[in-house]
Amino acid sequence: MINTFQEEGRHPLPFFCNLLTIKETHSSIKPNIMTVYLPSEQQYIDKLIEIVEENFSNNNFGVAALAKRMGISHSGLHRKLKAISKQSISQFIRETRLKRARELLQLQAGTVADVAYRVGFGSTTYFSKCFHDYYGYPPGEVKKHLNSEPHSDVSTVHFEIPEKKIKSIAVLPFDNYTGDDSQTFLVFGMHDALISELGKLGAIRVVSKTSTLAYSNSEKTIKEIASELGVDAIIEASVMVVDKKIRIQLKLFNAFPEEQQLWAQTFDLDISNILKLYGQVIKKVANEIQYTLSPEQQTQIDEVRKVNPDSYKAYLRGKYNLYQQTPDGVKKGLEYLHEAVRIDPAEPLAYAGLALGYLDIAHGPFNVGDAYVKAEWAAGQAIKIDTTLAETQLAHAELCMYSSWTFNEAEKFFIRALELNPYLSLAHYHYAWALFLFGRNEEAIAEHELARRYDPFNPLITSFLGALYSYLGRYDDAIREAHNSLGILKDCPTGYFVLGETYLAMGRVDEAIEAHKKLSEVAPPWGWVLGYTYALTGHRGKAEIILNELENSELSGWNALGLAVLYGALGRYDEAFKWIGYEPHHVWIPWIAAMPMWKPLHDDARYDEFVRNLKLPGA
Repeated sequence: MINTFQEEGRHPLPFFCNLLTIKETHSSIKPNIMTVYLPSEQQYIDKLIEIVEENFSNNNFGVAALAKRMGISHSGLHRKLKAISKQSISQFIRETRLKRARELLQLQAGTVADVAYRVGFGSTTYFSKCFHDYYGYPPGEVKKHLNSEPHSDVSTVHFEIPEKKIKSIAVLPFDNYTGDDSQTFLVFGMHDALISELGKLGAIRVVSKTSTLAYSNSEKTIKEIASELGVDAIIEASVMVVDKKIRIQLKLFNAFPEEQQLWAQTFDLDISNILKLYGQVIKKVANEIQYTLSPEQQTQIDEVRKVNPDSYKAYLRGKYNLYQQTPDGVKKGLEYLHEAVRIDPAEPLAYAGLALGYLDIAHGPFNVGDAYVKAEWAAGQAIKIDTTLAETQLAHAELCMYSSWTFNEAEKFFIRALELNPYLSLAHYHYAWALFLFGRNEEAIAEHELARRYDPFNPLITSFLGALYSYLGRYDDAIREAHNSLGILKDCPTGYFVLGETYLAMGRVDEAIEAHKKLSEVAPPWGWVLGYTYALTGHRGKAEIILNELENSELSGWNALGLAVLYGALGRYDEAFKWIGYEPHHVWIPWIAAMPMWKPLHDDARYDEFVRNLKLPGA
C-alpha cells in the first residue's frame, strides 16, 4: 500500500492502557508464569482451548484440524500463537491436554491409562513421558504431589510470578550527546539497527521504530511510556564520541510494578565493530529474560562480521534520509545507499536498504520509472551475500507481490522474513494485504493486527487496518482506526481516505464527500479519490472536472490508477481498462480483484479475464 506521511510530531494514543487481563494457570511442581494478554488475545486463547477440549476424544486431532476450525492457515495460526503465547501449535495442543489430564488425575477420575486416552493421547508411554517432561514427575505420582504441596486443592488457582517476566520491550530514541547535530543520522541509525537485531531474538515482542520515535525528548516516566506502548521493559541509550571512538551507554528498565533499573553498561567501540555491540546487547537482554540462545543464534553473535566504517556510515545516512519521506529525502537516501555499496560492494545491509527504498518509490504517487528494476537488482545482490536478513526477504516478497505478480513466491518470502524477525511490522503489514488479495480475510486481519501491535503509533499501519476492516464490512472498527491515525498524525492522508471509503460504503454520502475533500486538500495527488466519490454519488459534472485535470497531469502509475478508477466510476469502461494496462503499473493494480472501488467494472468480461490472469493462490 502507499507511504505518504511526511511529518514527524507523532502523538501517542494509549491503545494499551488499562486493557490487560490475566490468564490464570494452575500451580505445578515447576514455576508457572503469569501470562498477560490483551482482551482480544485472551478471547482467542479461550477459543483455541475450547476447540482442543471438544476434540480430546480424537487422538488424531492436531495442527491442521485446529487451524481449519479457526478458519486460518497453518502458518497464520503458528505466527499468531507464537506472537501471543510463544508456543507452537503442537505445543499448545499438548499442554492443553496435559493440564486437563492433571486435573482428572487429581480428582482420581481414572487410571493413568484411562486419563491418557480420555485427553487424546494414543499411547500411555508417550503420555507419561510428556507429563513428566512438563510437570517434573510421572502421572502416577499426582496424588502424592497433591497431598504434599500446600494450597493444592484443585479448585484453587495460584499465581507464581517470577521476579523477571519481560515479555515485550521498547527501545527509546537514543540521546545524541555527540555535540554535533550532523551525527543525528548515526544516532538514528543505531537506534533502528538495535530494534531490528532485538526482533531477530524472537523471544520477546519488540516495538517498531516508528512508534518509539514518538517519545523523542519525552518527559514521561518509564512506566507511562511502557503503559502506552504495552511493553514490560524499556531500553534507554545515549551516544557520544570520546577520543574518536563511539561511546554508547545503555540502560534496561523493568517498568512494572514499579520502575526498576536492571542493568546499565557503557561500550566504547569503533564503528567497524558496531554489529558486535548489537550482539552483546542481545546477550544481555536474553540473560535478563532468562532466555537461552539457540546454538545458531550464539554462533551468529560470536562470528559477527566487521563493517567498513565509511560504507556503514553511508548506509545509515541513506536510511535516515529515506525515513524523512520527502522527495528530497528519498533522492539523498538512495544516493547515500549507492555510495555505501560503491565503497563496499559486499555490504548486504546497503543493498537491502536500496531494494526497499526503490519499492517505497513504487508505492508513492510519483513517477515510478525504473524503480522495480533497480529494486530487483539490489534485492538480488543482497540475497547473494546474506540470506539471513529479514529485510532482504521482505524486499523479495514485495517484488513478487507488487511487480512480477508471482504470488505463491511472495508468500514464501513473507513467511521467511517473519521467521527471521517475527516482529518486523512492515512484513506483517504487507503480508496482510497479500492475504486479503488471496481471499484469506481472517488471516489478513490477524496479520494486520500484529503489524499494528508491533508498531502501534504508525499512522499508515493504523489507517490501513481501518481500510481492511472497512472492506470486510466492519465499519465501526474502520472509523475508529481512521480517527486513531488522525490522532497519531495530524491530517494523515490515508486516515481521510479510509473515512471517506467507509462512509461511502455506509451510504453516508455527505460525510464521504467531506472526508475526501479534506484528503484532496492535504494531499493533492489523491484528488482523483474525490472525483471517484463524486461519480458514485451523482455529482457527475464535478467528477468530470477532476477527470479533466487528471488527464492533463504528469503521467505516472499513480495517476494511471486514478484514471482507471474514475473512468470506471463514470461507466467509461474502455478507457478504464486502457489505464489498467499502463506500465510501469502502480502497486495497487492487482487489488482490482478485491477493493470495492473497482466494483463498477465487475460486470465487464474484461474484469473476469484480468482476475483470472493474476493466477491468485486458491483461485
